Amino acid sequence: MSSRFANNRTNRKSSNAENLAPRAKHVPYKAMRLASPDPVRNSSIRRRNRILSGPNHIQHKAKRLKLHRPNVAVTLPTPPTSRAASVAEMSDIEFAESQPGQSKIRLPRRLRRPVFKRIDPEVLAAVDPATLTNVPAEYVRRGLEALGPNMMKVLSGVKAEPFTTEPFAGLPKELVVLVNDLSAEMPTHMLAIHHASAPTAPRAKVTMFPTHNIVLASHCANLPSLPRSHPATPTLPGSPLSLPVFSFALPHPESYGHLQSFLYQKNAHLFIASLLPRVAPQELLQAAQKKTVLAFAGVLADTFTPQVILRHAKFTHGLYMNMCVLGIQDDRMWYLLNIAWEVILLAAAISSRNSAAQQ
Repeated sequence: MSSRFANNRTNRKSSNAENLAPRAKHVPYKAMRLASPDPVRNSSIRRRNRILSGPNHIQHKAKRLKLHRPNVAVTLPTPPTSRAASVAEMSDIEFAESQPGQSKIRLPRRLRRPVFKRIDPEVLAAVDPATLTNVPAEYVRRGLEALGPNMMKVLSGVKAEPFTTEPFAGLPKELVVLVNDLSAEMPTHMLAIHHASAPTAPRAKVTMFPTHNIVLASHCANLPSLPRSHPATPTLPGSPLSLPVFSFALPHPESYGHLQSFLYQKNAHLFIASLLPRVAPQELLQAAQKKTVLAFAGVLADTFTPQVILRHAKFTHGLYMNMCVLGIQDDRMWYLLNIAWEVILLAAAISSRNSAAQQ
């Protein structure tokens, strides 16, 4: 028996199975597809399975969401439209006067600057041939930036009341005035500013403005040579001074005082304030961005009536016409004028639409 057991032991094949780990349970291929140790591959497999599942998977997911999530209806408000059209899309604006029966006023889209005209060197040299011959007008204007404010103080002490003349009676060649401020150079002329239609009017209104010939000659390309004048500085305030009178016709005499004030003082705040019904913000003068212009125009449209905006529009346009007639050569002045006009035009458009919506 022992020999037979030995023979069987000898003939048995050794499998070494007891030394191996237990065999893993068979996992179906579909389960391997649905669970992968690789997160990137796992997401890719899930995405592929959703596509391969077809409409049944989509319907099942929709049904599950419907059971667990209530239906909520959300109504989104419609975005408001701009209060004014784009600047590039705007055209001329028509404004009706407040009084019935009057025609509409059309405001031009842009206040175009005339073609550049060089200051006549001979006109500038005629002011003082000894010192201004062959001197560029730009150099003179830069020098006046420091002297202009004090020269304007002298002019403020010389007041001339408006007066009327008989038809074709003419103006006096000289006018004696009293000078109360002696802190700077004396004025050289009295400008008699009147409307362009004054010669045909029965009684023409003429406004006198004391001025310095060097300021006008260095800024105005269309100004003819003024009569020679070199008045001596009085010794006492309130002393009389005889000045030659120079007549000049302008399309809008009412705005000439503000025009001349800027030529002397170069004050952007005062100039803009004379054109707009409200003080402009500092951002408008430093960098006139579109959103700043539109925001300030909206404030004006909400604060003032269309008639007030129209009145300032007519005043600004009149000053623009004066600048064209005189041939003003000052880039800063033209820049500020266009900013003011842009604000007024947008305010007029917004105000016009508001009035139409209320009717």
